[in-house]
Amino acid sequence: MPNEMYLTFAKAEFLNSLKVNNYAENSLYKYEKELTRFLSFLRKFYKADKASEIIKPVLETYIEFVKKLKNRRTGQPIAEKSMFLKCQQIKKFCQYLTQNEYLEQDFTPLFEMRVKRKPLPKNILTEPQVKQ
Repeated sequence: MPNEMYLTFAKAEFLNSLKVNNYAENSLYKYEKELTRFLSFLRKFYKADKASEIIKPVLETYIEFVKKLKNRRTGQPIAEKSMFLKCQQIKKFCQYLTQNEYLEQDFTPLFEMRVKRKPLPKNILTEPQVKQ
């Protein structure tokens, strides 16, 4: 049985642990912003306010929600890399909840996503070309 923890307190603890581990202010801001979106989603659609209420179907639905997010400026779907980063932030939060026994099950495999990498340039300079 997991330890009972309200999500707002878990979020604060998690962000504090990132701060203690010297995460950059910009990273902390992005984590805070994404966790706020995640907790709002949980409250709005699942009336969830405890870590123990995070279950596999809820996370699967959230991942689908993230995939449908639109860029505010263009109205286009968000970039694949942005989607990946948002999911990685929630994955790290779920890891934290599991490590601290607030979640009974490790859901991190749900967040395994691959980002298409851009190919290396074809016209790579040789050592003599670099020295010129």
